[in-house]
Amino acid sequence: MLKKLINSIVFLLEQNQIIEKEDIDICSYGLELLLNNLITILLLLLAGTLLETIEFTIIFMVVFISVKRYTGGFHCKTYGKCLMLTMLVYILIIVPAIIFSKQMQLIIGIISLIYSVIKIYLTDSIVNINRPKTASEIERCSRKKNEIITLVLFLEILLLVFGQEYRAFFVIACSLMAIAINMKLSNEVTITTI
Repeated sequence: MLKKLINSIVFLLEQNQIIEKEDIDICSYGLELLLNNLITILLLLLAGTLLETIEFTIIFMVVFISVKRYTGGFHCKTYGKCLMLTMLVYILIIVPAIIFSKQMQLIIGIISLIYSVIKIYLTDSIVNINRPKTASEIERCSRKKNEIITLVLFLEILLLVFGQEYRAFFVIACSLMAIAINMKLSNEVTITTI
């Protein structure tokens, strides 16, 4: 259904001479990415609204998207699978953030933060076979990844020391843990398929 909508939009753009015929595939791909990301964000925000955790949903999205963009890692083969996995990861982070005690959030958050920061720092950005990168792009992504992780780690320390904001701390730490696990899965897939 989404593919039909995209094809209709691209057809109209080409008919109205907004894009050239040779740009149809590029435009279709770009629109598909844009709409898929928009649907994912809207569904996450809807879930956050229904669970009354919109601020933590936004924290999850900002951390998950900004860090994963530079770490790379495992990618699902279809958008549907990606959406389901993203929603599952979100639920596995947000529901415990709602029901766990502050002490449990603190303990799990600290363990998750320590493991994930070490894993993310020590692992180079992972290149997906479908998204090849040059050596300079990999180096740039690894540098950006480390800069963002340093910033997030500093934020986590501030949340704990000054704000005692355990739920936000927990959501950030578990979001990083999800990314670290994603990187681990990607490494295992790469090693076993070579």
